[in-house]
Amino acid sequence: MSVLGVGLRRIVRPVSVMRRCWSGAKIVCPSRYTVKRTHVPSSLCRHLCDQRSPEHLEVMTNEEQEESCPTEQEDVEDPEKPPKSLPLPSQEFLDLLNDRQLDHYKTILDKYENFWRIKFDDVKVPSVLKDSNWRFILGFGTSKTLQVLRMLHSREAKKKLKRETKPKEKNQNVIMHSHTLPNKSSQKAYDILKTYKAMEYGQQLVFDLGFKIDAEVTHIFREERRIKKQINQIIHDNARQRFPFHLVFCNVNEQTRSMLEEAAGDIPITITDQCYLSMFSRKDLVYLSPDAATELETYNHNCVYLVGCITDLETKPLTKSKAQKQGLKHMSFPIRRYLGNIKSRILTLDQVANVLHDLKDTGDWMTALKHVPKRFRQTENNSSSMKKKKKMI
Repeated sequence: MSVLGVGLRRIVRPVSVMRRCWSGAKIVCPSRYTVKRTHVPSSLCRHLCDQRSPEHLEVMTNEEQEESCPTEQEDVEDPEKPPKSLPLPSQEFLDLLNDRQLDHYKTILDKYENFWRIKFDDVKVPSVLKDSNWRFILGFGTSKTLQVLRMLHSREAKKKLKRETKPKEKNQNVIMHSHTLPNKSSQKAYDILKTYKAMEYGQQLVFDLGFKIDAEVTHIFREERRIKKQINQIIHDNARQRFPFHLVFCNVNEQTRSMLEEAAGDIPITITDQCYLSMFSRKDLVYLSPDAATELETYNHNCVYLVGCITDLETKPLTKSKAQKQGLKHMSFPIRRYLGNIKSRILTLDQVANVLHDLKDTGDWMTALKHVPKRFRQTENNSSSMKKKKKMI
């Protein structure tokens, strides 16, 4: 009876499906069995007609499981062990490296594959290393490479955890009323629109990237990393201003071009490999240098101010000498006139841009010079009094 029951189930179910799908077909069924009509989609008709007995299904499932299970002899890679090699950068990045930088890169790969991953069990490596990560790694010596890799690995793990735990964003397709604050996406779109208008009607602020750094490999990458960070801050701070500048970056090579495009993102800026002398008149150009003897008295809205892309760690008067060779006007900020005899007049690139923004909007030097770091505002009198107090103690 059990075998007959299984066979009848196999016959009755397809008949019910056929009656549902093809209502015009003539189907003959035994009178003592009632056919139950069920609402089954026509797409499942073929699947239901091809059903097998439960016993056969169990046998097939076991066979499939035996075939899919790996044997004990197969090698399974341990996820806790470090990978055999580091993720490689792009070929474009390698082509931009000079001989010393390329040797430093090959040394790191060789030490990792043949020494570090074998000797140390706690080597942590991120799954992906971008070109910017490799530039960051090459900015340090080989003694700190493992520490940098661990830091990049932990940063990647934190980002992954943040993405997994981040709540789902609410629907942004909501009518914005007058009393509500703009969200981030609308504010960013408004900032981009302002920078587009500044490229047509705004005053131009030029940055000179034509300086070459003669130093060790790690120092070169460290300087480039600091410049990239400051330029990134300049671009985004400028977009948030009420009346932003038209930012122009001159004397750009292939390496600095990729850095600028990555820092700008969707914000429009002007990037060119031409020199500013071929783009502007010499009468309108004013090179800002902390070593210039002439101080900037008032802000001129018709001038084109020029800033040299050198970090605040550089103490040589490179911008002054370059302006003198090219016959350009060069001026400095009157920092000591308004803030006293401070320790240093060398500011970072983003601080210079913020001073120019406030000076353009207000015309007040005291308001503009608030961006000078407080650690520079210690005068010689204060420092001498501090030394006397230390001697008294």
